[in-house]
Amino acid sequence: MTRLRADQWPDYTYIVPHIYTRAKVRLIGLGNYAPTGTITNEYFAYISTRLGDPRSADDLERVTGLSTRHVRASTMDLCRRVAGADAPGLIDGPDAPQDESLVDMAVIAAQRALASAGRDASEIDTVIGASSSDNDAFPTIAGLVQMRLGLGPIRATMLKGACACQTEAFQMCAEVLTASSAKLVLMVTAEGLLPNIMNVLDWKTSSLFGEGASAFLLERSDDEDTYVINGSDANQGPSLYYQTPLRKDVIEMAEVDMKIQTLFKEGKGKELNHVLAQYMVGYTKMNGKEVYREAPRAMAESVDALCRHAGLSPDEPVSYTCLL
Repeated sequence: MTRLRADQWPDYTYIVPHIYTRAKVRLIGLGNYAPTGTITNEYFAYISTRLGDPRSADDLERVTGLSTRHVRASTMDLCRRVAGADAPGLIDGPDAPQDESLVDMAVIAAQRALASAGRDASEIDTVIGASSSDNDAFPTIAGLVQMRLGLGPIRATMLKGACACQTEAFQMCAEVLTASSAKLVLMVTAEGLLPNIMNVLDWKTSSLFGEGASAFLLERSDDEDTYVINGSDANQGPSLYYQTPLRKDVIEMAEVDMKIQTLFKEGKGKELNHVLAQYMVGYTKMNGKEVYREAPRAMAESVDALCRHAGLSPDEPVSYTCLL
């Protein structure tokens, strides 16, 4: 089933199949961390109804597939300030630290990955991080995790780019293990989209996300080859867009936030949505229907290409499937 020539591949839309990574690596450790606070669908149903689009918690679960989202205590406080102290569906974690950061979550996930593999942090040669919502431009999350784990001045690299940055990080780990002298690589991801790059009142987008961190340990091996493939198409950027605010944007952002808050209190949903659609800085814009339409097709193409590279049939038994 393997295809060696590009002109023998199917007519893929989302990837270039003959540009890929082939490496002898294996995944040996997994770790994750989710905060103890939760936001239920009642919260977003309250927001949508307040804005003139009545929804129930069951409606939101049917559309999003989610019933709860794990978030930090600081995000819970933000949600209360935005929607009001009486907003339902915000459930505090009993022992949640108020100042929990993305780095804190990433470190816990990394420690759990090391424990699951039975390895020591001193064995790590490289740290690769991925996050689209961190507020640590530099030092990066990767660098701060490196420091918190007590590692030496080893390589610590950070990637951004929404969900794609995580699969890119996997590919970079494989390439580092193949092309450098590194033998053990730690990959960490941490996200806090709700407080950092979204407006909670944009419930059609914000209701899809929670917070947490994950970590993976990969090592060089003599086992069978591992294949990794990624693609990028900025032509689809308008379907998922975020522009980082600069210093010059601060005053305008504060004014926009106040306007959005006022419109919410007045129940003016159409006007609020217009402001969110027009103001392009500091808030994630997502066309959910378009992303939902395109993403599964892109993933299917990637799986097909990887199966062809590995000489496997897509209908063969698969032990694990992980979608990022």
